[in-house]
Amino acid sequence: MTYYETLGVSRDATSVEIKRAYRRPAMQLHPDTAGEDSDVARRWGEVSEAYATLIDQAKRRKYDLGNEPIDSLTALFQRPDGLRHLDAMLPSAPLAAKPGVTTACVVEVSKEIMQSGGILDVPLLSRSEPIEVPKNATRLRFGRLAGLGEPGKNGGKDGDRLVILVPRA
Repeated sequence: MTYYETLGVSRDATSVEIKRAYRRPAMQLHPDTAGEDSDVARRWGEVSEAYATLIDQAKRRKYDLGNEPIDSLTALFQRPDGLRHLDAMLPSAPLAAKPGVTTACVVEVSKEIMQSGGILDVPLLSRSEPIEVPKNATRLRFGRLAGLGEPGKNGGKDGDRLVILVPRA
């Protein structure tokens, strides 16, 4: 019997529906009202476990995906979905979106541009990007170009490009 059947709700039930379905048997089966009958205690345990799992979104997601406990790695790989679980555990899992790496570059800037402002070309991976240096940028020593670092993988967000400005001697 699934947790959904235990509570009498559908797989797409909302948290409100789950709470409502839990209240009825909870009032009937609670040890304070039902006494010490072993069948009632067993049923109370089932209902409580089903509610605790389905009301918590993370636990419910794991339950819906079939992530029941396993005894060993051998047991995991004997399951039909074992390799999918291995992919999810690996740091370089092909299914997981990975953000791009933030990169940095040091750019020498003339004192004139640092004081009076101007346009500066910043080297990127395959091209250069013009940025505007504001007037009196002598205190400003770095900037961030959002999304112009290394590209993300599998739909991950692109990294940023940090630009460190160094006055030319």
